[in-house]
Amino acid sequence: MLGADALTWVEGAGLDLPDAVEYRCPSTQFPHHGAACWNGSPCRGSGFIAINMDLMQGASTDYLRHVVAHEVCHIIDFQASGRTTEDGADACAAAHGAPA
Repeated sequence: MLGADALTWVEGAGLDLPDAVEYRCPSTQFPHHGAACWNGSPCRGSGFIAINMDLMQGASTDYLRHVVAHEVCHIIDFQASGRTTEDGADACAAAHGAPA
Protein backbone atom coordinates (compact mmCIF):
# COMPACT_ATOMS: atom_id res chain seq x y z
CA MET A 1 0.00 0.00 0.00
CA LEU A 2 1.21 3.44 -0.82
CA GLY A 3 1.12 6.39 1.56
CA ALA A 4 -1.51 8.19 -0.52
CA ASP A 5 -3.76 5.13 -0.28
CA ALA A 6 -3.35 5.12 3.51
CA LEU A 7 -4.46 8.76 3.72
CA THR A 8 -7.48 8.00 1.53
CA TRP A 9 -8.41 5.13 3.88
CA VAL A 10 -7.95 7.33 6.97
CA GLU A 11 -10.11 10.09 5.51
CA GLY A 12 -12.75 7.49 4.61
CA ALA A 13 -12.73 6.45 8.28
CA GLY A 14 -13.70 10.02 9.23
CA LEU A 15 -10.32 11.57 10.01
CA ASP A 16 -9.98 14.37 7.50
CA LEU A 17 -6.63 16.07 7.26
CA PRO A 18 -7.41 19.69 8.21
CA ASP A 19 -7.16 22.39 5.57
CA ALA A 20 -3.70 23.89 5.13
CA VAL A 21 -2.02 20.85 6.69
CA GLU A 22 0.33 19.18 4.22
CA TYR A 23 0.72 15.44 3.80
CA ARG A 24 4.37 14.64 3.12
CA CYS A 25 4.64 11.05 2.12
CA PRO A 26 7.21 9.84 1.54
CA SER A 27 9.37 12.00 3.75
CA THR A 28 12.69 11.39 5.45
CA GLN A 29 12.62 14.64 7.42
CA PHE A 30 12.22 12.86 10.77
CA PRO A 31 13.69 9.56 12.03
CA HIS A 32 10.22 8.26 12.97
CA HIS A 33 7.64 6.23 11.08
CA GLY A 34 5.35 9.24 11.24
CA ALA A 35 5.52 12.74 12.64
CA ALA A 36 3.05 15.59 13.04
CA CYS A 37 4.33 19.15 13.05
CA TRP A 38 2.18 22.13 13.94
CA ASN A 39 3.01 25.79 14.42
CA GLY A 40 6.53 25.24 15.66
CA SER A 41 10.00 24.62 14.37
CA PRO A 42 10.38 23.45 11.62
CA CYS A 43 6.82 24.31 10.59
CA ARG A 44 6.20 27.72 12.16
CA GLY A 45 2.89 29.13 10.96
CA SER A 46 1.88 25.91 9.20
CA GLY A 47 1.44 22.23 9.79
CA PHE A 48 2.24 18.96 8.14
CA ILE A 49 2.35 15.24 8.60
CA ALA A 50 5.47 13.40 7.49
CA ILE A 51 5.44 9.64 6.85
CA ASN A 52 8.85 7.98 6.52
CA MET A 53 8.21 5.04 4.21
CA ASP A 54 11.92 4.11 4.23
CA LEU A 55 11.61 3.13 7.90
CA MET A 56 8.49 1.05 7.25
CA GLN A 57 9.88 -1.41 4.73
CA GLY A 58 7.82 -4.57 5.11
CA ALA A 59 5.23 -2.96 7.38
CA SER A 60 1.66 -4.16 7.04
CA THR A 61 -1.11 -2.12 5.45
CA ASP A 62 -2.82 -2.01 8.85
CA TYR A 63 0.27 -0.55 10.50
CA LEU A 64 0.65 2.13 7.84
CA ARG A 65 -3.01 3.08 8.26
CA HIS A 66 -2.51 3.31 12.01
CA VAL A 67 0.56 5.56 11.66
CA VAL A 68 -1.25 7.94 9.30
CA ALA A 69 -4.40 8.01 11.47
CA HIS A 70 -2.32 8.57 14.61
CA GLU A 71 -0.57 11.59 13.06
CA VAL A 72 -3.82 13.06 11.72
CA CYS A 73 -5.28 12.68 15.22
CA HIS A 74 -2.35 14.65 16.67
CA ILE A 75 -3.07 17.55 14.31
CA ILE A 76 -6.83 17.45 14.97
CA ASP A 77 -6.30 17.31 18.76
CA PHE A 78 -3.83 20.17 18.71
CA GLN A 79 -6.06 22.37 16.58
CA ALA A 80 -9.06 21.68 18.83
CA SER A 81 -7.41 22.00 22.24
CA GLY A 82 -3.85 23.27 21.86
CA ARG A 83 -2.45 20.00 23.15
CA THR A 84 -2.10 16.37 22.17
CA THR A 85 -0.69 13.16 23.64
CA GLU A 86 0.56 9.85 22.30
CA ASP A 87 -2.15 7.96 24.21
CA GLY A 88 -4.82 10.31 22.90
CA ALA A 89 -3.65 9.93 19.29
CA ASP A 90 -3.59 6.13 19.66
CA ALA A 91 -7.11 6.13 21.13
CA CYS A 92 -8.37 8.45 18.39
CA ALA A 93 -6.86 6.25 15.65
CA ALA A 94 -8.38 3.11 17.20
CA ALA A 95 -11.79 4.78 17.57
CA HIS A 96 -11.76 5.37 13.80
CA GLY A 97 -10.92 1.74 13.01
CA ALA A 98 -7.18 2.01 12.48
CA PRO A 99 -5.69 -1.20 13.82
CA ALA A 100 -2.75 -0.91 16.20
